[in-house]
This record gives sequence, C-alpha cells and structure tokens, in this order.
Amino acid sequence: MKYIFFGTSEFAAIILKTLITKNLTPVAIVTQPDRAAGRGKKLTPPPVKMIAQQHRIPLLQPEKLDTNFLKDIAHYHADLFVVAAYGEILKKEVLDFPPRKTINVHPSLLPKYRGPSPIQTAIMNGDEQTGVSIMLLDDAVDHGPILAQTTTQISTDDTTMTLSEKLALQSAELLAMVIPQWGEQKLAPVAQDDTQATFTRMITKEDGHIDWTTSAAAIERHTRAMAPWPGSWTMWKYGEKTIRLQCIKVTSRLASLELRRSGPGSGKNAAPGTVLDDANDCLVVACGDGVLAIELLQPEGKQTMTARAFVNGHPTIIGAVLK
Repeated sequence: MKYIFFGTSEFAAIILKTLITKNLTPVAIVTQPDRAAGRGKKLTPPPVKMIAQQHRIPLLQPEKLDTNFLKDIAHYHADLFVVAAYGEILKKEVLDFPPRKTINVHPSLLPKYRGPSPIQTAIMNGDEQTGVSIMLLDDAVDHGPILAQTTTQISTDDTTMTLSEKLALQSAELLAMVIPQWGEQKLAPVAQDDTQATFTRMITKEDGHIDWTTSAAAIERHTRAMAPWPGSWTMWKYGEKTIRLQCIKVTSRLASLELRRSGPGSGKNAAPGTVLDDANDCLVVACGDGVLAIELLQPEGKQTMTARAFVNGHPTIIGAVLK
C-alpha cells in the first residue's frame, strides 16, 4: 500500500514518526506552508516538515489543494491518502483521488466530539475516557464511516498536551493495523449514528479566560484543557494598572486550607475571584463552588513563578478580586 501522509502539527508528527519506525513510510508528505510564529514572527516550519526532511521523504507544501496540486502528486501513484491534523478541510475531488480513498485520524470516540477541539472538550467535561477513531473521510466534518476505534483513560492530571501525546501514539498503533488491512479490503466501514453526534468548536485566546463563578473543579479542568495554548488566565487590577496573570498550575483538591484571612471578604461569603489567602504556598481563590489553589503563575511579560514568590513581591493581591 503506497500512501501519502497529510499532516502539520506536533500531533501529526508523532504519528508520522511512529509509522516510519514501523516500516510504514509514506511515498510523500503534504503539510502546510511555513508560517510566521512567536513574538519575532519568524518563519517557522511545521513539525511534520522536520520529520520529512530527517527521513528524506518527498515533501509538498501547497497553498491550495487544487487541480495543480493533484497533478503534482499523481506521479506518486498512491493507493491511499492518510490525514492527521492537517489543518485544512479537503475537498471531495482530493478525498476521492486515490483508489482506496482517504482515511482520517480523529482523537475522539466518534460520533462524540466531532470538530476541531475534541481533546480539550473531553478534559473540560471531566470525561474519564476518550479514544481514537480511524474513519473514511467524506464531504461532511468528521461524518464518514468508522474503520477502527480504540479507547484510552484520561488521567486526572492530563493536560491537552499530555493527552494529545497519548492519543497520537495510540493513533499510530491503530493506523499500523488499518493501513494494510484497508489495502487488502479486510475492513468493513461502519456508518456513524448521527443521532448520537456531538460537536466541538475552535478554541480561541479568549477561551483561556477563567470564569471564577464556576466551580473549583471546573476551573481546574479548564486549566488543564487550555494547556499549553491558550493557557488559563485572569486579570488583576493593581493600582492604576491591570495585570494579566496566567495560571500555570492549580489544584482544587487540597485536603485542608488554613485560611488566616478574616473579615467580610473571607471564606464562604467571599465573592468569586477573591484571593482569600496564601496558605500552603498557594494563592487560595474563592470560586462559585469551593476554592482553588494557584501553585504556579506567570504575570504578563514575566517568567513563571511560584505563588509564594509572587505574593512576596505583590502582597496586596491578598483580598483582591480577580476578574
């Protein structure tokens, strides 16, 4: 089975690298063009490109997957296209181009969590398990019939980054089975039950903003789901300035918190977002239900620091209300 791999992100790079180690090297790789990234807007190659160059696999970085692109890849005589986090919806003329069509990796148990953010959504919703679906692509989003699925547990400390790594490795293992079996026509596609479909949306920078009126458990899951991007953040009015604080590590499961602060803004009567204390070297913040302890944070433009180090330099945050 000769196949062409379509992928761009680190998730796709992990899959590609694993497939190569299993002697399932694609005849060519298609990835997004280099993009400007970082504060300096330096032109940066996608992770998949680095893998292609390391293994000297033919690489294409088209701006458009149009008729000219199909002409460019026709001479590879690929039987199949394999798509993993490519970053663009493929048109039907591309999907149907190879004889064995196009299969896609989706990191959820379809039809649950169709769309662009299944991993973040699973963590935010407090799901105990998720998985990987290998499906035939059609012209609707994550709608095609399923070729194979496998499940994995979500750990209580999983972030989007750690869970993505797990699911990428799991995807590669599943693809290593699916690619040859699909080529030998040993797999029967199973249609998804559209009545059970749920959908996710694109995550934006604003989604990182913490809503302190929700429960401590929900905010803790939010922080893990938003890591590493866009990160969970809140705002603190500090004198005449408003400082953006990125909450790097939080917990809602402290066994006990000796809250030394007293007065009308303390304990159960505190408004959501109130910084109650700096107990146990954490900033203890009131939530809509319960309290949350911030262990590590990063003021905008500064390095990541412990809550203790931040309080030492900014003691007036105790009693403040984060927004």
